[in-house]
Amino acid sequence: MEALRRAGKIADDCGVVLGVEPLNRFDTDMVNTADQALSLVREIAHPCVRVSLDTFHNNIEEKNLVAAIRAVGRDLLCHVQANESDRGTPGTGNLD
Repeated sequence: MEALRRAGKIADDCGVVLGVEPLNRFDTDMVNTADQALSLVREIAHPCVRVSLDTFHNNIEEKNLVAAIRAVGRDLLCHVQANESDRGTPGTGNLD
């Protein structure tokens, strides 16, 4: 967390935002859900460290994708990578 706080300071100096992205359990065991990412970002408490969501990973880990996005909220959500459950174009598979 200290490294992310330092990275947040560097991001601030550069005028960018860092997004903590939860990845599915097959890729990591550190941060898998939006709630876990949100908890981490809140604990880091730096305005340039926020949450980035990827619907491919969220489709695996979240019970309700829309609820996960809403839980993060506008203030802490910096990016959404929207793709299908097979990483394809949204609407060509399981996502509405």
